[in-house]
Amino acid sequence: VRSSHAHARIVSIDISKALATPGVHAVLPPDRLPELLAGSDVLVLASALTAETEGLIGRHELQQMPRHALLINVGRGGLVSEADLVEALRTGVIGGAALDVFVREPLDPASPLWTLPNVIISPHVSGAIEGYWDRIADLFLEIAGVILAVTGDEFFIALRHAQSLSQSKL
Repeated sequence: VRSSHAHARIVSIDISKALATPGVHAVLPPDRLPELLAGSDVLVLASALTAETEGLIGRHELQQMPRHALLINVGRGGLVSEADLVEALRTGVIGGAALDVFVREPLDPASPLWTLPNVIISPHVSGAIEGYWDRIADLFLEIAGVILAVTGDEFFIALRHAQSLSQSKL
């Protein structure tokens, strides 16, 4: 994880509690997820779907996040309760979401996620082109810079199982 933004603070959650990644300020155990959610302006989920991670983010977790917070899911659809996410987005519990994965793919055309103005939906085809990860890292940092400029505060990016993204072949 790289960050050229002086005020950015990146915090990760990892079940192994041993992950040391350059640019990550702290690696927390899973039992500190509520604390991390409460301080996160941006929550990035990049985890595999396991018995421990299924339904990781639901109504209770979304309510712990700041109202302006953004949820980005590039892991697996089952990490987030879609019904709870739709409700949180409709009622302003969180500010928005960028979603690359869903419980059922492709996303049903009747899903309310398609019509919510605070949702960005992308097709789940990551890593399909040469140089993708370098370009996506640069784009992510650019977006992070915009978020930082808009909020004026430090922001926290929560990554669960951060090593799974670098160790898996998508």
